[in-house]
Amino acid sequence: MHNLRNKFDKISAIVKQFLKNLLDPDGNLPRRSKKPKFSDVEVIALSLLSESLMIDSENCLFKLLHNNYKEQFPNLIERSRFNRRRKQLHHLIEKFRIHIVEQLVKHKNSFLIDSMPLPIVRFSRAKRARICREDYQSAPSFGYCAAHNQPYFGYKLHGVATVNGVMTHFDLSKAHVHDIEYFKDIRHYYPNCTLLGDRAYLSNPLQLELFEENRLFLITPMRRNQKNYQKQPA
Repeated sequence: MHNLRNKFDKISAIVKQFLKNLLDPDGNLPRRSKKPKFSDVEVIALSLLSESLMIDSENCLFKLLHNNYKEQFPNLIERSRFNRRRKQLHHLIEKFRIHIVEQLVKHKNSFLIDSMPLPIVRFSRAKRARICREDYQSAPSFGYCAAHNQPYFGYKLHGVATVNGVMTHFDLSKAHVHDIEYFKDIRHYYPNCTLLGDRAYLSNPLQLELFEENRLFLITPMRRNQKNYQKQPA
């Protein structure tokens, strides 16, 4: 069984060192209200711990802590409060994630880019579904999945990773947004690098623009009906 307390203490120390200029001596962001017993650093560390152990369910995490580590976490807060505070601290968690990624991908210059569909309801129920439609900017839309050769209703997940599988950037968009639109958000993060993508990113004007403005070399397979077609080496 994992020794959660030891891992938790190690992650807490790293987070506290990284965010030392933003936190008080107790590991909390400055606030007017009463200081919590379970500090902000501990909330961040517990969130990162669950992710590192691939525990995706908060219910499973807190059930594990209550059943096996109750004495080692005497100040543990209730699950719903942990959820709310973790959302409030998301900007610090993301800042720490980017810091760790930068350490892991230092001197890397080759990356993979891809996207995947995220349907939220069955296609037959899409027009009746009201989920997430309160705000147009974040509302789902109709899209097409080429891999499964079928339409869907929901979102699209975009991601960039190293060849070894370390995620460097990721984002959500509406399902109808074309894959190449994602380059508007990430192009400045990968100067003098090579990105490997599938045919969804094939665009000669875009590839030329990325190279001239950002020295970003985008490599994609060619379509069979293209002029001067050449099969891409495996």
